[in-house]
Amino acid sequence: VADEAAELLAQADELFAEADDALAEGDLAGYQSAIEEARELLGEANALLSGEAEGEGEGEGAGESEAPPDETTTTEESDTTPA
Repeated sequence: VADEAAELLAQADELFAEADDALAEGDLAGYQSAIEEARELLGEANALLSGEAEGEGEGEGAGESEAPPDETTTTEESDTTPA
């Protein structure tokens, strides 16, 4: 477990470095993506180390408890018509 957590932390560290590079290049989408991935890996490592990942299987995705919230917004048509 400790070795697997160490590997996840190393991967997260690499992603944080990639995020820094993306930010320096003005690539905000790349920055955001790398930060989100790194945070997921930190959560997985934390779950492994705290024992929460027991019985959830092994490999990539172990320790993930739920999907991120849907940030999609919808708009409703207005009952008023433009003048």
